Amino acid sequence: MDVSVRTVILSAEVSGSIKQMDDLFGAAAAANVPVLSGLKKLAVQLTITHPADRILQERGSGSYDKATETFFARAPIDYVEWAKEDWRSRVEAYANATKLAIKAIYKTRISEQDRAALLNHIDSVADDLSGKPPEKVAEILPVHLVYVAGDSAPPSIIYEWSAVRALPAGRVVAVPPAEAANYVGVTCSKADNSPKMFKLHRRDENGMEYREAWPTDEGIIEHKGRCGDLGRAFRHKTRDVAEQHRILKMLRDAARAD
Repeated sequence: MDVSVRTVILSAEVSGSIKQMDDLFGAAAAANVPVLSGLKKLAVQLTITHPADRILQERGSGSYDKATETFFARAPIDYVEWAKEDWRSRVEAYANATKLAIKAIYKTRISEQDRAALLNHIDSVADDLSGKPPEKVAEILPVHLVYVAGDSAPPSIIYEWSAVRALPAGRVVAVPPAEAANYVGVTCSKADNSPKMFKLHRRDENGMEYREAWPTDEGIIEHKGRCGDLGRAFRHKTRDVAEQHRILKMLRDAARAD
């Protein structure tokens, strides 16, 4: 079976270290692959992003391309483990992401016996590679967070600091790889906790019914009826945002239960 392992989305500051691991681990993983009955081609696509630039995720995903008869299995590399100084930790982070991707292969595409054989193969590759560090392990550089509107606004992130010709205005914070875990999601937009509209449908022998509700400045408007009709509207006055959340949840739960 044709197997490839490659990282397809890079944070610029780890591109050198990722390429090094892709070349070493990818070549070893593609060799001596156990015979699998349900797959012809498997493409493992790993991603890695600095924690400051995202909310941490730990799930794999997959999709099957019928035209090329290839299953694409995807998973994130744990940046915090990747950024540790020792080679073994870096190999383990890469191997764990690869195994996470393999676990995301659909059950209809691979038997559990074949999946276990593939996971054991990855473990074997990792054990062998851990004891054979390259002569020069690629360095992982720090990233820089730039706060241009004070600490109340999410900062921008600069990966290639050497490519910046002039120092940007605002406060600059250098984030060494070892401190990456302290900056999870800091460049993401702040969470929007405002109440959200909902709309649900129910089909019966006479057609489709709907129930919906949304927040206004004065409270919550509830609207329900049969699709194609004007329906009926009800107003629920609220004192604050917390009560809007409570009313919306009560209406949504009642609609789902019905």
